[in-house]
Amino acid sequence: MAKITVKLFASLTKFKPSHAENASFEMTVSPGDTVKQLILDLGMPPEKVQVISVNHQIVKSDCQLSEGDLVNFFPTIAAG
Repeated sequence: MAKITVKLFASLTKFKPSHAENASFEMTVSPGDTVKQLILDLGMPPEKVQVISVNHQIVKSDCQLSEGDLVNFFPTIAAG
């Protein structure tokens, strides 16, 4: 198991786990888990996630997670 830190931004904060006090929280993931699996585990609709960064690098959802990773999720932004 690997411990990571997750931070949700803007409209995605509603998907934080019940144990999380704010939009930044720690989670444990299994070896080989990807960002996509994390999105599904958090109950976020994948189409609502626009930008993902792991350790300050923009990544795709197939990025594998490792011990100590910092994962940021940013929502789709609509302009009118």
